[in-house]
Amino acid sequence: MRIRIQNHGDVGIRAIAYDMVLDDLFGDNIATLGFKCSTPIDAKRQFDAEYNVPYNQFEAKDKDVANTSVSNMRITFVPTKIILEDGNTIEL
Repeated sequence: MRIRIQNHGDVGIRAIAYDMVLDDLFGDNIATLGFKCSTPIDAKRQFDAEYNVPYNQFEAKDKDVANTSVSNMRITFVPTKIILEDGNTIEL
């Protein structure tokens, strides 16, 4: 999975925790995957990340993700915690 994290703020991001919410076309949740990125992102810059999503053939959720085409998913990026370079933390 490849994503681009953009920092539109005036302060750099030191680390960010976020969820990727995967829904089908009807809005039903397929899975929610949690990620953390500790690569700093300067103010007004972006970071391209690539992640491998773990797969367990015995988990129904994992099978649903693997068997659903990305074109049939709505993927939502939901930040949960942002640690800024100035020491402040934003909990969402």
